[in-house]
Amino acid sequence: MMEPTSSVQCALQMCPETKSVYAMAEEVDPADLEWVHVMVGGPECQPFSLASRNPLGWQDDRSYTFIRAVHMIAVQLPWLAMIENVEAVLTAEGGQVWTLIKGTLEAVGYVVRPIVV
Repeated sequence: MMEPTSSVQCALQMCPETKSVYAMAEEVDPADLEWVHVMVGGPECQPFSLASRNPLGWQDDRSYTFIRAVHMIAVQLPWLAMIENVEAVLTAEGGQVWTLIKGTLEAVGYVVRPIVV
């Protein structure tokens, strides 16, 4: 049986030329990172998830991971960016969460399309 592999170990194995590894997005200014073609992320969903007993939206400290993901995309400007999260992001806080995310990314030139799976 294969031993579980962390995403970092997998990335380093697949991309051995990687120069730096950061445990947290907060550890680095996105402007200091090498440019990438594609950026994919999955910020914490608990602030917006309907599965939470009382989703707090932007009032939840964990929502910072979503803001940070959008910030990293806006600074890096990869050719393609994908953010995975819960469907409730589209309607959280009366739609204001989605309006902010979509508006920020459109302001820096992206076409933004939600895909509900």
